[in-house]
Amino acid sequence: MRKRRLENRALQRITAWEHETAELERKLRRADDPPDQYFAGALRVVQLKTALSSPVARLSQTRLTRKRRSRRFDLPDEKRDRMRELFRQSDELRYSGRPNGKGTIAEETRREVLELIESLT
Repeated sequence: MRKRRLENRALQRITAWEHETAELERKLRRADDPPDQYFAGALRVVQLKTALSSPVARLSQTRLTRKRRSRRFDLPDEKRDRMRELFRQSDELRYSGRPNGKGTIAEETRREVLELIESLT
């Protein structure tokens, strides 16, 4: 019974992550968030997809380094560089001291972020 309960919890956690991923992806497509929230959502999707891609990652999904996340999907160099740029932009917005909600993200940047996220399987 204990084993079934643990398996059920793991399945519930995975299901919750899948739902959160789908909701965040819908939100990112609407493109109505300020830049800091948009990039935070995009990074959360990367984190969730990484966790869903590997049993080991499911256990420690918040502990994976950025480098390990980009390697988890065996991305080509170009996409890996784009992933690093996504992390860099997010960090810049988070730590720059600019007030939240100011500015916009170029449509091309949003499209690139969505393409990158959708390519993670």
